[in-house]
This record gives sequence, C-alpha cells and structure tokens, in this order.
Amino acid sequence: MFYKATVQAVLLLGSETWNLTPAALKSLEGFHLRATWYMARVNKPCRNPDRSWTYPATPDVLEEIGLQPIAHYVEVRRQTIAKFIVNWPIFDFCVAGKRKRGTSPRQWWGGTTNGP
Repeated sequence: MFYKATVQAVLLLGSETWNLTPAALKSLEGFHLRATWYMARVNKPCRNPDRSWTYPATPDVLEEIGLQPIAHYVEVRRQTIAKFIVNWPIFDFCVAGKRKRGTSPRQWWGGTTNGP
C-alpha cells in the first residue's frame, strides 16, 4: 500500500524521539483519518442537504482500509528503537575507548569520534 510505504513513512520519520504532545498527536491523527477517507470505498464523509457533513465512525474507516490509529504506529516505532538501545552494548563500547594521542587527558567516551 503506497500510503503506508511512502506517506506514513515520511509522516512519522523520527517519531521515535519526538516529545509528542496531545495537540500534535491529534493533528497527526486528523491527517491520517482524512487520508483514510480518501482511500475508503464505503465509509466516506457525505454532505447533507443542509450543507453540513456526516462523517463515518473512525474505527469503521480504519478497519475498511486495514490501518490502525496513528498512535499505534508511533508506539511500534518507539518499541523498535527501544529494543535496539537495550540490546546495543554501548557500555562495553565506552569502557573500551582509548584516548587518542594529542587529545586532552580528560575523561571522554571513546569510539569513532575525535573529541569529548
């Protein structure tokens, strides 16, 4: 599905580290829901004779398209990065760091960087 592979991937780029406020989550969810309305065949918003709109229930639209709420996808991305951090042997990497010749003798965590 193009939406999940491209649009949602760009929309949520870096969301693993976002401080996601309720207002920002509501905005993302609104975009996500509007996109699902465009993709839906059955559960579409319709305009009434009095020029007001009737919107289908969100769970029905998401189920028709086969998507989850945007908060679900953000949480999945956060869990993925959390598993990576937990399993990354960063402490061993830091302990094994050596001070490069000509650098300050103060303590720093070694590796591929050239400084503190």
